[in-house]
Amino acid sequence: MTCTIGGFRRDMAEKSLPLSAFANRDANSYGVIRLAAAIAVIFTHAFGVVGGWEAAEPLAAATGWSLAAHAVHVFFVLSGFMIAASWERAAGWIDFVVARVLRIMPALICVNLAIVLIGDVCGRGRNDTLRLRPSVFAC
Repeated sequence: MTCTIGGFRRDMAEKSLPLSAFANRDANSYGVIRLAAAIAVIFTHAFGVVGGWEAAEPLAAATGWSLAAHAVHVFFVLSGFMIAASWERAAGWIDFVVARVLRIMPALICVNLAIVLIGDVCGRGRNDTLRLRPSVFAC
């Protein structure tokens, strides 16, 4: 018996496909799934913008979870899947950690610098600036 998964034709009796075969960028629809989840988050936030943040989104009223909450769960599942595929492709744990750091740290540094710069520019001339003061940490 044969099957086609992720653009790969395999005999069902053979060894199963590695996880990284399903994470192939050319043979998956993860971008479409991520787009649908992002649109779901925007849809839910639209209820808060239009009707006030206490307005109930229909799915939240019916299930107790908003559509955005379900979308975040989808993001977490996809992220875990992609990280597991990255782990499988790595030669060892050191290569995996280096790859994760090189992927995450540049964006993290840029965003934190932007926050500090924008906070400094927007906070100038105000009494309630965004600068860290000892009183901020007082209990």
